[in-house]
Order: sequence, then C-alpha cells, then structure tokens
Amino acid sequence: MGFGTRLRNGLAKLLSSETDARNRPYTKSLNLNLVKDTMNSSLLSEMVPGLSQPVWGPEISTVGAYSREGYTSRTFDTPAVSFKTQTTALQLDEDVQLAINDLASKVTGGQHYIKGDSESFIEYMEDFTTNLRFDTFDTELVKELLWFGNSVWKPRMGIRNVERFSDLMHIPISSFVRIWWDRQRVPYKLEFRGAEYQGYHNPGEVMHFKWNPVNASVFGTGFGISVTSTREFTMPVSGNDSVEIQLPSMLDRKYSTQFQMQMAEQRYITRNVWIADG
Repeated sequence: MGFGTRLRNGLAKLLSSETDARNRPYTKSLNLNLVKDTMNSSLLSEMVPGLSQPVWGPEISTVGAYSREGYTSRTFDTPAVSFKTQTTALQLDEDVQLAINDLASKVTGGQHYIKGDSESFIEYMEDFTTNLRFDTFDTELVKELLWFGNSVWKPRMGIRNVERFSDLMHIPISSFVRIWWDRQRVPYKLEFRGAEYQGYHNPGEVMHFKWNPVNASVFGTGFGISVTSTREFTMPVSGNDSVEIQLPSMLDRKYSTQFQMQMAEQRYITRNVWIADG
C-alpha cells in the first residue's frame, strides 16, 4: 500500500470518526489529538519499526495538547572549528606540542595496574592490555581528547574481535566533519571527508570518544577550539555608534606578535658588537 493510499484512508477515517458533522456545533478549533492518533494509526501502521515519527508542531500553527519534543530544523552537528585547522596547530606549534604532551603524560601516568579478585582474571587482563599496547593506546587517546575533545577508532573486524592493537584502526581526526542525528538527537551516521580518510559509519561500527561536550553537542570540546577560534564583539565608537570587530584567534595573535618582534630585531638591533676597554 502506497503512501497516497494510506493518506486517503487516514483522512477517510478522520472524516467518518463522528457520525454527522452537521450536528456538531460550529468551532474554529482543530482536534489535534484526534488528527495525530488517526494519522499515526493509518500512516505508521505499515512503517518499519524504529523509524522516526513525524513532527507535530511547526507544521500546525496552533496550541494543543501535544509535544514538540525533539523537533529541530538542523539534522547534523559539526565542530565549532574544523579538526583540520586544529590539527595544523597541534602539528606545527611548539607551545601546543609541549603543553598537550605534558598534560597527556600527567593524565595517563607512567603505567597502569590491574586489580581483581581472581588471579586468572588479572592474568587475562594483563595479557590483553599487553597485546593491545594499552600504554600507547591511552596516550594517543588522551592526547586527542585534550586537544580535539574527540577521538575515533574503528575495530577492523568488530568490537568483539579486538584482541591486539593491530585490530584497531585509528581514523584521522582531520577527516571527521559531521555527525548526523534523528529528531531525538540520537546519532545515526558519522561522516568523514578528507584526503586521509573518507566514508560514512554507523555509531555501532566505530568507537567515538568525546570529552567536555558543550550545549549538548554530539562532539566533544578540547583546548584546540579555544586557541584556534576567532572572537566577534561590538566596540562602541562614539555616541550611540558601534562597530562589529572580529578578533583573530589566540594563535594568530601569537604569530603576529612573533613576526613583529622578529622584524624589530632585524631592523633596529645592531649587527656589530663593540667592546670598550675598561
């Protein structure tokens, strides 16, 4: 049965739900609950379970006893600053490298310990973490979480078949561009586009770690956003006049200062050193 047939059946059921419309008092209101129940029973009865329900609210501009929960005009989320931009800063900036490496080493520590009631369990976990190269794994993971707020790994043969480090593929974070969600903000597709990696993945196919999400974002937020993002603010000029100004990112301001210092050194500092007797 096609969508048009189900729609006609639903409307017919709606119109025949009350015996005689002419006997009802005239009203300008619309029974939205009846409309919703009728449409749900007729249109959604043959839909595949798990599909998102239609949105009742913005399409009908009135007030009724229904919920607009989950409605959104935006169906995906993106990082505030592209991971590619953040990656460049992490690779090239010496201060960023030193800070993130120092923080990551303090978070992960020198080594890990396994505790348990069973000696066989402890032995099994020690063998597993050794094969997984857990010290390497958690250091790379924490480093990305601190700077990017996100880290993505793909089990090559499924999460149940991860036995050693080679069973995990570290997806380049610079290619991570978008997460798609349904109307209840449940992620259902992760999008990767870049020279390093491309593809779409279901959330169950990858391990997406995130830290410090802001405003219920499906992306985490690391230190990288704070130092690579621009700032917009309004500056009063005179009287009631003002001007919109965009302030460069903190790293760009740092590079500008370094450049000006270098130019000043080359222009004004003498190249000859004179030593006076006495």
